[in-house]
Order: sequence, then C-alpha cells, then structure tokens
Amino acid sequence: MGVLAAAARCLVRGADRMSQWTSKRGPRSFRGRKGRGAKGIGFLTSGCRFVQIKEMVPEFVVPDLTGF
Repeated sequence: MGVLAAAARCLVRGADRMSQWTSKRGPRSFRGRKGRGAKGIGFLTSGCRFVQIKEMVPEFVVPDLTGF
C-alpha cells in the first residue's frame, strides 16, 4: 500500500469521526436518551422525578377556520 493511499484513507476515516453526533448514530441505548433539538419543558429532581413547568409548555394559537 502506498503512502498516498494510506494518507487518503486516514482523511476519509477522520471526516466520519468529525461529523455531527446525533441520535441516528450510536448504540441503541444512546438513541433513547438523546433528542433531536426539542426544548425541554421541565426538569428532573434528585429522586429522578420529572417536574413539568407550565410556562415552558408551548401554546399554539390557531385561527378559527369554521366557514371555509
């Protein structure tokens, strides 16, 4: 194997390591924990209980479309 081919292979493999780490990559246990950018609507207590903050829950305001 030539030096040039080995250098090219290292560059290609390195590019894969530098790509963004998302829930699509990684083991199944990691995929269950990691989200895809959604905002949290609460927090976990020290007893692993989730507390939802009402002000952080999104509220959708849509127009009334009756009559269309």
